[in-house]
Amino acid sequence: MATIKEAQEALLNKVDTLLNRHRAVAAGLNDPAHLDVPVLTDMIDDDAPALKKSRVAHARPGDKALHGLAADIYERVLEKLDDRIAAQFERRLASKIEHAIHAALMKVGADLKQDLMNSVGDVIAEALAEKLNHSEKASKP
Repeated sequence: MATIKEAQEALLNKVDTLLNRHRAVAAGLNDPAHLDVPVLTDMIDDDAPALKKSRVAHARPGDKALHGLAADIYERVLEKLDDRIAAQFERRLASKIEHAIHAALMKVGADLKQDLMNSVGDVIAEALAEKLNHSEKASKP
């Protein structure tokens, strides 16, 4: 017995065949090869688990099949979206982290440079003050 997924795929193939037939008729391709393709109601297996027998005559899948198909499509879309979202999130996060690290390093570098300049300035000022004090003491009798 076919699984629901297999039944859904079979149903999608049958729908595709029917649509191709109608496209061919609409395009004026009325050759026997296109006309020999059975319609959807001819192709549906009555004991397909994904279809309700009451709706087979109308070539409409049952509620269970529709919910299964919708769930399958939803899962496929989510899988593709998850992959794309994860890739975009990773790229954006890496870019933001790189930018944040660069900005932090620039600030730390600027702060260290300012601290170094302040320290050098303090050392020079102390050395000048000491030299001046030493010079003043040496010049006084």
